[in-house]
Amino acid sequence: MSAVANVLPLNEPFDEHEDVLTEWMDGTAKPEEDGPYLRQFDEGEAISWWYEKAWHMDSFFAGPSDIQNAPWKGIRVTPNPRSRSQEQEREE
Repeated sequence: MSAVANVLPLNEPFDEHEDVLTEWMDGTAKPEEDGPYLRQFDEGEAISWWYEKAWHMDSFFAGPSDIQNAPWKGIRVTPNPRSRSQEQEREE
């Protein structure tokens, strides 16, 4: 199981615009941060919570999910341009 950095959980009330979300992540990769993420199932998309190194409380099952490798997405982390320019100054 590999952890995916640079992806943040969704913000409640889960009204993120598609532009801020990542592409679908392979279900074998897992989030690095606990929280709610959008997951893709045969039945459709649903919010699931990632914590204790497992997916929980998706809308199709109660408790820990039996489906641990469904594709998922979260909020894309974009580098702060200011911090990037500060790093370049330090390197020079």
